Amino acid sequence: IDEWHILISDSNFRGKALLYVSANMFRYKKIIGLSGTPYGCIDKELLKKNVKLIKFINKKSDPNIKGNYNLITYSKSNENGFGAFINHIKNNITEGVTVVYKNDIDELGEISKILIEQNIINYEECLFANSKQKNNPEMVEMMDTSLIPSNKKIIFSTSVMSTGINLQGDVFRSFYILDEINLIEIVQFINRFRDG
Repeated sequence: IDEWHILISDSNFRGKALLYVSANMFRYKKIIGLSGTPYGCIDKELLKKNVKLIKFINKKSDPNIKGNYNLITYSKSNENGFGAFINHIKNNITEGVTVVYKNDIDELGEISKILIEQNIINYEECLFANSKQKNNPEMVEMMDTSLIPSNKKIIFSTSVMSTGINLQGDVFRSFYILDEINLIEIVQFINRFRDG
């Protein structure tokens, strides 16, 4: 089972599918769970079922930071919604690609609409990474090549980006993480961006 951590972290909105996997996985002789972020994913019940933990470590990995990224977290306020966030982007958008991460397609649409209406960005500079866009040619190109189309300045992404898209290149500058409290999801998301 790839992305094993999803059995724990995503049960809130993928409940039916994960319930089916959980109920049927022990029918098999062996189960292999793969995860780059296994934090909190092994519980005592699994260990009772003869689960063996094996760790693979890439000894060649360089612990030095390869990018100079800004990681900004925001929460929607009751008074002015995402107003503080919009102002921050307006005052800090830079060269390179900005990524806005929120696991809510509708609110990402609302945010992008405000940024476009205020002339902070234009629609052609936006890339929407979510399940509804999986057949969009720009999204397909990004998944196939691991590269952001050169005309894109801002990516609005749901969790689709944290569970299956690896991106190459030194074009990313700022990551805005909105209303996300799941540490596993944040770590998965950040690790999808790799130097090309």
